[in-house]
Amino acid sequence: MLGMRRLAGLLGPAAAAFWLAAATPDPLWIGAERVLLRCHLERAGLPRGLDPAALEEGLCRGLRDAVARRMGNRLAVRVAEAGDAALVADGSVVLLLHARAVPASAIVPDAEGTLVALGLQTARGEAGGPPPSWFAAAPTAARLEEGAVPPSVLEGLAADLLGR
Repeated sequence: MLGMRRLAGLLGPAAAAFWLAAATPDPLWIGAERVLLRCHLERAGLPRGLDPAALEEGLCRGLRDAVARRMGNRLAVRVAEAGDAALVADGSVVLLLHARAVPASAIVPDAEGTLVALGLQTARGEAGGPPPSWFAAAPTAARLEEGAVPPSVLEGLAADLLGR
């Protein structure tokens, strides 16, 4: 078997670093048994005419479906309610989706419609396991279409989280 120094010499430093990164599993997923989602839509300043409960539920359901498609049958993916004991149970990976809807004109003068800023964080903390850790993807924004975030945006969040 090739030693790491020999491998780096053969591949060059950039290729060796890429290979090592690809071969190292993300610690978030080591020992994972389930994926739980919690979604929060900030209701302060919500544009008129939006149903906050429907928007929040649609975001969570859409992300759940996108993550489940990418996970296949490897892990169960479900939405967790506040206080669900599974949120802090060993083997749980928790996805926290934060959303804020604002009138597009608050960002771009004379723009119409509503924009939603989305931030996705992952959490993992278990008794006797690694210390709690928080990771966050770069936030993204989308224009609401018929009161919902387009599925392609939620698919993109899942792809960024789980790899394309």
